[in-house]
Amino acid sequence: METLKFEVQRRQQQENVISRFSRIGNEYWDYNNEMEASDAVHIRTTVDIRLTGVGLYGGTEPSRHDIILRVWKGTDFNWFSNEQIMSTTETTMTSNGSQTPVKIILKKPVDIHANEMYTVEAVITGPRT
Repeated sequence: METLKFEVQRRQQQENVISRFSRIGNEYWDYNNEMEASDAVHIRTTVDIRLTGVGLYGGTEPSRHDIILRVWKGTDFNWFSNEQIMSTTETTMTSNGSQTPVKIILKKPVDIHANEMYTVEAVITGPRT
């Protein structure tokens, strides 16, 4: 009896990184340890892509931050309904104080369809970033 052979290599294309900033300045996202701070970016692409993660800048010195990443379709969000959320990732980010973004992998990757608007939000709790 002949056994079935399955492809074991992942069918993932090369990783592409898109940066929101052209350079890193001396500005910081300043908030105190007791508060959550939220930042969001709207994205639209000209081709279909799969969003698998987000790079976040960490602390200005070695530090840990609690992170919640949310991705939803569109730019409006109804906080009373989680039905619009396509992906939520809760994790802890450890940064070494460098200016290199820390990769946060989405718990559930999101298929981004061309010419449609999506929002990616990061809620960060912890020291200054």
